[in-house]
Amino acid sequence: MVDWDVPSEILERLRLTTNFFTGALFLNAFRKGTAPDTSSRPIDIHARLAVKGMPWYTRIRTDFVERLDALSGPRIVTRGAVSWGQCMVEMGQSKTSASPFGYGEHCWRYVEAFLAGAVLRKPDMSHLDTLPELCRPWETNAPIAWDFSALAEVIERFPSD
Repeated sequence: MVDWDVPSEILERLRLTTNFFTGALFLNAFRKGTAPDTSSRPIDIHARLAVKGMPWYTRIRTDFVERLDALSGPRIVTRGAVSWGQCMVEMGQSKTSASPFGYGEHCWRYVEAFLAGAVLRKPDMSHLDTLPELCRPWETNAPIAWDFSALAEVIERFPSD
């Protein structure tokens, strides 16, 4: 088991709220109803992530990226900063998008993945009840163990599945 020493005071800040889909940028893009082009997806895994933040956040995300970088075989994009527009172009060329939790289970990345038409790879979110249910295991999300213990197995299941 991995313990990233997440401060207990975070628990006091949890509350029922809207999700990232309600942001104007995403809401307007989804309202257009244009399906993403899935004809050319040369990137297997898109995981261009911010890793700097609180110490526990940096540890989680650095561990995730290092585990992805250690894999051989799939074409993975993980390193280097790019603009949001370039990130979305890359994600539109990706079969899947991988992202560990950040400062919460839901984040910009899962909305970006849906918008780009990439299957999301994210830690298991079955403990959450959301409306609508967006992260359906093995349908819209390829769930990863919270400690990333079976990351390679989940990665290998795509893109062949």
